[in-house]
Amino acid sequence: MSKSDKKVCGAWVVMKNGKRYLGEPDHSRIITHADSEGYIQEITMMENDEVVFCAPVDNVSCWGNKMTFFKDAWWAKETP
Repeated sequence: MSKSDKKVCGAWVVMKNGKRYLGEPDHSRIITHADSEGYIQEITMMENDEVVFCAPVDNVSCWGNKMTFFKDAWWAKETP
């Protein structure tokens, strides 16, 4: 697969409805907000130190940082 068939992103969130949010490489990050017992309640994506996404964890399928997404595919491979 050629390099042009891939898209590197920074922070990312996949919603349970399948919608994806991809952050700008090197300028985005995910913050998790936990309750007093340590259970994650909310996911926030920051880009250039501004909130660009926020959702309850119950609406989110998965999240992470620095991934290589393959064009025309819903899955991703973690970038080392």
